[in-house]
Amino acid sequence: MTSPEIPPTVYLLLAFMLLIVAYVVFRRILIRDYLQRGHLTLLSSSRQPLVFVGLMGSPYLFNPSVWLGFGGLLDQAVPICDD
Repeated sequence: MTSPEIPPTVYLLLAFMLLIVAYVVFRRILIRDYLQRGHLTLLSSSRQPLVFVGLMGSPYLFNPSVWLGFGGLLDQAVPICDD
């Protein structure tokens, strides 16, 4: 759903910020909960799916909807067999 007019630096900045958020959640917050309480709290365990959704959904967020380099290959039907 992204526009090809957005500069690539915006995509790189957002991807870098997503990695920073994942680092903070998994290396700081979750480890602190395990060390202090011995288990995860509801707040910290609810942050895990949000990070996973961001990481797994990043190709859909960061890739442009129109790939200029493919020349419309994705729109053509691909035959399964040539019998």
